[in-house]
Amino acid sequence: MSTKIKEIEDLEVGVETKIMQVPTLPEETSTPVIHRFNAMPLAFSGFAVASVLLGFVSTGLITDVNVVGVGACIASAGLGLFIASISELLKGELFSGNIMGVFSGFYIAYGILFMPSTGFVAMVGAEADGAREIQKCAALFSLAYAVPAFLFFLATFKQPWLIRLLMVQVTLAYLLSGVGNAMPSNTIIAAGGWFSITTGLTAWYMMAAMIYTKENTYFTLPVF
Repeated sequence: MSTKIKEIEDLEVGVETKIMQVPTLPEETSTPVIHRFNAMPLAFSGFAVASVLLGFVSTGLITDVNVVGVGACIASAGLGLFIASISELLKGELFSGNIMGVFSGFYIAYGILFMPSTGFVAMVGAEADGAREIQKCAALFSLAYAVPAFLFFLATFKQPWLIRLLMVQVTLAYLLSGVGNAMPSNTIIAAGGWFSITTGLTAWYMMAAMIYTKENTYFTLPVF
């Protein structure tokens, strides 16, 4: 009898030992994928490319052919800003997500409007005083987006100085472009073009400040 009791006790100890040795799943400590996905440098880069190209067109420094920036408006600025907008909104970033979304709409719509294959420029340009009508359309388009740009600027007073500077430049670029095309005044259009160029330079700086980290390079850029 004592031998059987001993065997049962040994069996119970063995079962307990096996139970204790069962591997447990590690606790989930990794950061959710959406919080590790940062498309802001992509957005600033595309935004900068389109802004600089449209700025050069408005100033007439190299060319005044408007379709030069159409591809960049859709593929670089529009797509980059749209991706960043979705990622920021999914992370709960209301301010940056909505700004990126609004301006992605601007660049995609601008690219579609002045894309030769849509026929808008050819159709309106073929009419009497067609060039002036195109200017009026461009003025209306720019002024419509100058309003949300200014409203977004009012929401940057607690943001870094670079964000405020960027929104001031964007607002003035849209406003001057709209007013210049409405009057019309080549001088005011050119002034808006210069603000568009400086907007692109500021956006490029912000892109560099985000990707120049200690893990990537030997120096970093301050964000004022």
